[in-house]
Amino acid sequence: MTDAQHSSDASERSATLSVPPEFGMLVKLREFVRAESARCGLRPAAIDQLSLAVDEAATNIIEHAVRGMPQEITCTCQLGKAGDEMICTLDYESPKAFEPKPPPKLDSIRERVRSLARGGLGVYLVHSLVDRVEYARKGRRNVIVLTKRMS
Repeated sequence: MTDAQHSSDASERSATLSVPPEFGMLVKLREFVRAESARCGLRPAAIDQLSLAVDEAATNIIEHAVRGMPQEITCTCQLGKAGDEMICTLDYESPKAFEPKPPPKLDSIRERVRSLARGGLGVYLVHSLVDRVEYARKGRRNVIVLTKRMS
């Protein structure tokens, strides 16, 4: 695991942390997101929401994409260029491109909860906790960008 790396350019205000794809590393990832979000001035409730969304996205990466593989998950947190949003980017190497499905509708989530069905709530949770979720493929890396407005 590498320690957080901060950008030397103060105007960019970014930091990066790489962790092995292990569930035990999620606490380190959450602490990093919380610290960087607070450093950039995100309000406490939004810090909680963003750190939970990053945790859930990373859990899905570990569970469904890279568990047992040597690749690290990299998280970069930065203040948006206009200073009005916090952006956390998760990326990881994978031979296969991630093809996201749209988040399930609320009625579908309610039915899963009523029937005590296991799993299937993570994508909905991530989308409900942040203002924007974007997916991309850059070379051999899958990228998930989570954005939370500052106000």
